[in-house]
Formats: sequence, structure tokens, C-alpha cells
Amino acid sequence: MKLALIIVGIVLVIEGAPWFLSPTGVRRALLELSKIGETGLRALGFGCMLTGLLLVYAAIYHVS
Repeated sequence: MKLALIIVGIVLVIEGAPWFLSPTGVRRALLELSKIGETGLRALGFGCMLTGLLLVYAAIYHVS
């Protein structure tokens, strides 16, 4: 449970950093994302999930 809370905390820090550092830039990025179709957004989401899974796999099985 402790590890899960640490992970959620780190994710929130990483997710919140762009909003704190450059709210205007995030707003512009969101406006650009709103122009992408549903298929493109699904592909982007899948790519992000796949990259995340590969990083977790690498961290667990290949980093000593």
C-alpha cells in the first residue's frame, strides 16, 4: 500500500509540474490536442500506455 501511495504521489507531481511551470503552454497544447480526431487520440494513448509498460518492464527485469 505504501508503494502505491508513493507511485500515485510521484505521478501527481509529474502531472502537475507542467500546469505550474507553464499554464499557457499547457493550454496551447490542449487546444492542439482538441484538433486531433478520436482515432489519433486513441493511438496516442495506446503509445503512451505501451511506453509506460515497457519502462516498468525494463525497470523490474533489466535494471539491477
